[in-house]
Amino acid sequence: MKVKRLLGSLAVAGTLTALSIGTAVPAFAAQHINFTLTPSDGTQLPGSLDPHNIRVAVSAKSDCVLLCTMASLSFTVKDPDGKVVASGSAPSNTGNFLTASTAWDTKPTATKNGNYSFVASAAQGGLTTQPSESQTGTLKVNNPPVAPTGVQTTLDASGVPVVTWGANPEPDIKGYQVFRSDQGLQSGLITTTSFRDTSAPKGQDVGYKVSALRFSPIDPSGMTGSGTSNQTAAVSVPAPPDPGGPQNVATADPAKGGAPAGPMKQPVTLGVIKPSTPITAPTLPTKVVQLPQPNVIQFAPLLPYSGKIPEVPTTSNVPPPVAAQADPGTQSTVVALPGGVKVTPVDAVKYVATAAFLLVAAVHITRFARKLRNAAV
Repeated sequence: MKVKRLLGSLAVAGTLTALSIGTAVPAFAAQHINFTLTPSDGTQLPGSLDPHNIRVAVSAKSDCVLLCTMASLSFTVKDPDGKVVASGSAPSNTGNFLTASTAWDTKPTATKNGNYSFVASAAQGGLTTQPSESQTGTLKVNNPPVAPTGVQTTLDASGVPVVTWGANPEPDIKGYQVFRSDQGLQSGLITTTSFRDTSAPKGQDVGYKVSALRFSPIDPSGMTGSGTSNQTAAVSVPAPPDPGGPQNVATADPAKGGAPAGPMKQPVTLGVIKPSTPITAPTLPTKVVQLPQPNVIQFAPLLPYSGKIPEVPTTSNVPPPVAAQADPGTQSTVVALPGGVKVTPVDAVKYVATAAFLLVAAVHITRFARKLRNAAV
C-alpha cells in the first residue's frame, strides 16, 4: 500500500515537473539573433579607409539570456562573380554574444569594382535547438586604377608624335586618356594602348602623360580614373617645309586617275598675271551733230466776223518759207507753186497742211457764229 502511494506521488511529481519544464523552457528560448555588420550595408569602399587594411567585422547577439548559448558565427565577402575575397568566424561560447572580424586588403583581392555581398550567419544552442539565422549587406567597391606604365613617345615617318603605353592589370578597364604638355587633354576615351597626335604643333617640343579609367559603381559617369603617368621625354615636331617657290603647283596623281608616276610626271605651275599699269577703257571719238531748226509760220490776224464765209484768197500774207538747206550729198526736188514760188516737197506738204488747218478753223468759227446769232437775247 505504501509502495503504491510512493509511486503515485512520484508520478504526480514527474507530471508536474514535466509540465513545469514544458511551459518554462519556451519562455527562455531565443527568438532572434541581432547582427551588426562593419562596414554597414551600402558602404562605399575604400572611401576614406585604407584600401590595404579595411576591418570587416560581424557581431551576433541572442535574445536568450538564460538556458541558451551562441553556438557559431561566421561571415563571407564575395565579389560580383561570387568569389570569396574575405571571411571570418568565431567559436561557440557559453554566453549569448559572439564577434568575428578580419582585415581585408581590397587592392589585390578586389580585382573588379562593383557590388560585393556581405553575408553573416549564426546559430545558438542550449536546452533547445534553434535554426541558424543570417543577414546580408552590400559593399560598393570603387578602387581607382593604377597609372599606366611604359609610356613613351616617338615620331612616325611623317613626323607625327605617336604615344604608346602598357595595358593596365585591372579586368574592368574602360580605356585611357592622353594629355599633351602644352594644352592638356588631347583625346577622348581610347580603348587601345597607342595614340597618334595629328594636332601636335609644328616646330615645337611636346611631351605626353596617360591616365587609365575603369568601371565605377558610384560615379554617375560609370567610371573612375587613375592619376597620370610620368611625362614622357619631349620630342621635336618638325616644322612645316619652306615653300621656296610657286605655291600653286599641281601634279598628276596616279591613284586618282592621273598620269603614271615617272619621268613624264612634271609639275605644272599655274601662273598669275599681274599687270604693271591699270587697264583703262578706250576713248571713243566725239562728233557734234547740229539739228535743223524748225520753220516759223506766221498767221494773219483774225478779222471781225461779217456773217459770211470768207473766201480763202489765193495769196496770203504768209511769207514764203525759207528753203531748207539740202545736204550736198543728197538729191532734192524743187516744186514751183503759183505765183512763182519754188519750194521743196517738204515745204509743199507744210503749206498744204497749213491751208487745211485754216479751212477747218474757218468752218468751226462759222458754225459758232450762227449759234450765237440764233440764240435768244
